[in-house]
Amino acid sequence: MVQERFAFHFSDQNKEMQLPEVFPELFAPGTKPAEWAVEPPSLDELKEMLKGQTDRIEFVLNGRLLEEAESYTTSSGLTMSTVGAFLTFTFYHEGMHLNTMKHILKAL
Repeated sequence: MVQERFAFHFSDQNKEMQLPEVFPELFAPGTKPAEWAVEPPSLDELKEMLKGQTDRIEFVLNGRLLEEAESYTTSSGLTMSTVGAFLTFTFYHEGMHLNTMKHILKAL
């Protein structure tokens, strides 16, 4: 959700965003599975959604990394204002999730 939003919303490319309407209800900050009132997408559905994401981002934003974007400040105080900064932040963000998954697997 974050990569899709950060790639297209803040770069003023909302028409390119492919984000199901229910995703904010499921995956926005502060949400948790125990409180979901709707059925989440299956792993296969998520994989299918992600399949073309990298190619779409590259196609739409090719050559635009230094372009100014709508400014946004994260909850940790990092302010981003270029297309490249938003895309770079998504790598960090996904890494945080991967680290959490590793800790959960280790605990299990």
